[in-house]
Amino acid sequence: MMKMMTVTLIVFFCTYGYTDMISGKKLFDNAKCMECHNIKDFNDKTVRKAKIFTQLEDKVSACQMENNAYWFDDEVHYVAQYLNKEHYHFIEKE
Repeated sequence: MMKMMTVTLIVFFCTYGYTDMISGKKLFDNAKCMECHNIKDFNDKTVRKAKIFTQLEDKVSACQMENNAYWFDDEVHYVAQYLNKEHYHFIEKE
């Protein structure tokens, strides 16, 4: 019984984080972020302006305001999580 409960909780938390990533990717794609950025902006460490995860969130927030994406704070966080997982690999502290 305890094993089943543990496995269920692990699956729930993994799925929860995964859905945030999917939401972040959808928001990123729908906002057409790549019209202003190119892949070098995300992968080249000499081009990056963010040095830690909170700065990345701030940059995402600024971009969405500039482009009238009208994201909520949690949506900004999802996009930052997506970019962090795919490109930046900062340690995320909440």
